[in-house]
Amino acid sequence: MSDPGSPTGWPGPPLVCPCCRREGQSWRLGPDLLCANPACGARHAWLTPGIPAVVAQSVRERLAESDAPGPLPPPGGLQPMLAAVAPASPAFGPLARAAIFLRALSADGEEPFYGELCEALLPDLGPAAAVADLGCGAGNLAFEIARRAPATVAGIDLDAHLLRWAERAAEGVEFEAPVRIDAGRFAASPMRVRPGLPASRLAFAAANVLDPPFGPGSFDLVTLVNVLDAVPFPAVALRQAVALLKPGGQVLFASPDSWNGGTTPPKRWLATTGAGWDRVFAREGLETLRRIDDLEWRLRDTPRLHHLYRVHGRLLRKR
Repeated sequence: MSDPGSPTGWPGPPLVCPCCRREGQSWRLGPDLLCANPACGARHAWLTPGIPAVVAQSVRERLAESDAPGPLPPPGGLQPMLAAVAPASPAFGPLARAAIFLRALSADGEEPFYGELCEALLPDLGPAAAVADLGCGAGNLAFEIARRAPATVAGIDLDAHLLRWAERAAEGVEFEAPVRIDAGRFAASPMRVRPGLPASRLAFAAANVLDPPFGPGSFDLVTLVNVLDAVPFPAVALRQAVALLKPGGQVLFASPDSWNGGTTPPKRWLATTGAGWDRVFAREGLETLRRIDDLEWRLRDTPRLHHLYRVHGRLLRKR
């Protein structure tokens, strides 16, 4: 769903400026990512020629930290880059996260969670539909949705390094990816994703799920999959997701309810039981259409270390 006023290289819905937005007013960004509000004039950057970085000043440092490894190397250049990364290096954490999610994306050992979630809960979406995948990471869920539905899928995340890999994976060709072989070392490994990935209907942006760069009512479906328990203000993220929906739009939600007190203080935890989530969603004007419990979400860190979560999911509709 491109727009004449959308930035070059961005095939998703129009972007708006998070620096000057107020309730009821969303200022568009031009092709050069310049805010149309003359009182603001904020100019945003491109992470890559195809990924806009549209964030408020308050989170730009965090975005830069996640991009410590920098641009992805050309073919054949990943192993020298990985060999130079020590555990104490700022690049180690972003690479470790990328290794986990890229392994789950691999066609050779693909994590079935995303497919099973979509099989159970993804609604019918037509070619005019727009989907926002909030906290998209390396694109695991965005790719699964794009394969199953003819909709446009826009993924946003504050992890710049994961977004770089999502863009590379969307090319649909074999590439080198980082694999963590033990606590302190990585290796480059050939990787391919499943065929049939419609890159022309995928868009990625470096942006904050707590302050997404879209106007209200921009999307038919918004996903919040394993996201709310990974942000400092989950209630804000949920309200933003609802605001992005068109009337009657839907939310694809999933969570292991594995709240991390270091990321989200206990006083901000939304729920830990099904009944608790019922109350949370009712307050936000959402009704449950379908639900599924006890999905397995497995993340493999190293050959000896796996993280296994039990996840429940719902398809909800905005009243």
